[in-house]
Amino acid sequence: PTPSPTKNPVTLSPIPSPTTSPTKSPAVSISNGTPTRNIFDLSSTIVTTGCTAEKDGTKTRAVDNNTNKFMCFKENGATEHGIIVTPSHGKLSIAQSLRLYTHNNCGKCDGVTYGLKGRVDGSSPWVDIAGGDLDWKDTPMSRNLQGRVINSSYESGDPFNNFTEVFFPGNGNKFLEYRLVFPDTRDPNYYLQVGEIELVGVLY
Repeated sequence: PTPSPTKNPVTLSPIPSPTTSPTKSPAVSISNGTPTRNIFDLSSTIVTTGCTAEKDGTKTRAVDNNTNKFMCFKENGATEHGIIVTPSHGKLSIAQSLRLYTHNNCGKCDGVTYGLKGRVDGSSPWVDIAGGDLDWKDTPMSRNLQGRVINSSYESGDPFNNFTEVFFPGNGNKFLEYRLVFPDTRDPNYYLQVGEIELVGVLY
C-alpha cells in the first residue's frame, strides 16, 4: 500500500503510478547502527568525477532533499561520470540501496547504468559495492517538477515523486566515503542529470 505523506498532505497529489520497492532484506544486523534514508547528508562534501557541474555551487543539488536537478557535463575521454561524496557526519556506514529521482525535463540525460564504490578514508583504495543497469534503462520514467521536497524514509522512497531504487542485499562493508558514477546516459550524446540521490543505509 502507498504510505501516507507526513507533511502538508492537502497540498500534494500522488503520482499516477508510484514506484514500488521490494522489501529490504539486510544481510547484516543493524542492531548497533542507526538506519537512515540518506547516508549523504545535506552538508556533505561533493566532488565531481568525469564531468563538470553546470555551476560550481550546484553540486550540492545532488543531495539537497528536493528535486532541483544536478547537471554534469561529460569530460572528453571520460568513461564514467558522477560524484565522490564525503558525508559531514563522519560516521562509517553500510549502504543498502540507492534511490534516484528523475529531474524535470531531459529523459535522454538520465543515467541508465551505475557503479558504486566505497572507502574508509581518503588514502584507501576504492572497493566495489554494486553496479549494473538501472530499472529505468529501457523504460523512461515520468518527470518530477523542480523544487519538490522529498518526503522519504528508510523504509520507502517518496511516493509523491518518481524514482527508481536498486538494492544491495549482499553488502556488509562499512565505508566513510562513496564514489557514485554513471557510465551511460540514455543517449550517450547527452550530459548527466538527476533530480536527487538517496543512498539508504545504516550509520555506525
